[in-house]
Amino acid sequence: MPSNERHESNNQNGLVYTKQLDEMPDFSNNATRAAEQEASQFEWDDDESQYGDDLVVRGPFELDNGSAYKGQWSRDGVR
Repeated sequence: MPSNERHESNNQNGLVYTKQLDEMPDFSNNATRAAEQEASQFEWDDDESQYGDDLVVRGPFELDNGSAYKGQWSRDGVR
């Protein structure tokens, strides 16, 4: 069950709140599954040195616009 804890933020990216989720929701449908079958495997670039040591991995979170995000954030709360 998702946590109801909200993390307030007043930074410039417009994020009003986030709600931590227990797992990443599945938003897929027939069209997205078909596109995944046609696309090749995505190769992540592991070279994060250009960002410095300021990045942390967090999530998944539900954002104020209803989307879900799991990934890198700055220590200031910018994703």
